[in-house]
Amino acid sequence: MQDHYRQIWESIATAIKPQVGKDTYQRWFANITLVRADEQEMTLGVPNNIYQLWIESNYMPMVQSAVMGVLGAPRQLKFVFQEAGEASVSAKAPPAAAPETHFRQPAPAANGHAAPEDPAPAIVNGANGHAADERGFGEATPGPTP
Repeated sequence: MQDHYRQIWESIATAIKPQVGKDTYQRWFANITLVRADEQEMTLGVPNNIYQLWIESNYMPMVQSAVMGVLGAPRQLKFVFQEAGEASVSAKAPPAAAPETHFRQPAPAANGHAAPEDPAPAIVNGANGHAADERGFGEATPGPTP
């Protein structure tokens, strides 16, 4: 049955491809699979909800037209989220690590005792080790004086 679904989706995809162009097809349609189909509805497997939202918002009339052209009648379209190639969950890549944020440690006071802690330590840019400007724009340049 899966082979039958694959053939149906390939026919629908063939009708979609010339209408959207190669890049758009590769980005939004190449990873779709037909999971289930009957006389009333079709369930498309997509990698995540972004695909579903984008297709529903931008391509639904075109997809419906392609479905009608291939199957001869409209179907209600549903979406499920699935891994590409139906890979197992354990085959997922680990999530990317969050960027490091470093905090500047207070310098000891001149008398050798620890300086009082700054209640809001400055954030240090991890790329170059310099304190980040609170405004995020670097040093301010003064304007003309009256």
